[in-house]
Amino acid sequence: MDNKLCTIFLRTSHIFHDRQNFIFPLRNKYPHLTIFINFIFKFNAMPKITGSNVTIMVKDMDKAISFYEQIGLTLKQRWGNHYAMVSAEGITIGIHPTEATTETRSGSVSIGFMVEAIDEAKALLDKHNITYKEENDGKSGLYLHFKDPDNTILYYVKPMW
Repeated sequence: MDNKLCTIFLRTSHIFHDRQNFIFPLRNKYPHLTIFINFIFKFNAMPKITGSNVTIMVKDMDKAISFYEQIGLTLKQRWGNHYAMVSAEGITIGIHPTEATTETRSGSVSIGFMVEAIDEAKALLDKHNITYKEENDGKSGLYLHFKDPDNTILYYVKPMW
């Protein structure tokens, strides 16, 4: 194997995700190195992330889905009592059932929903008798802090930026 070519591979392995401009021309010029090129590419490839969600553990699927629909999310999909996804613009929340005795906490989390009109968010919470605490920190925004039926910390915020 050509030492100069090995040096190129070692110094440029971080750009192997650029298949069109880097890997394919090398395969054409050095067909005997295809296996080596494939090996390097396999271990340097980055997956394309096409979406994301935050999954919360709940005691009652129906109650949780109903709650999230009440605060403005839409049921995206449900797989019986195993898993469901609710969403709004820019966020998807997974809902997964758990036993009441099962320890499910993986750390503290809070989920925020940015809104254009904090008064509309307040009226929605009032309509559904959801207890909340108002906060105006004078810097980042106007907040309405509340919890879901399983005590997940949630908030609406009207950003000041």
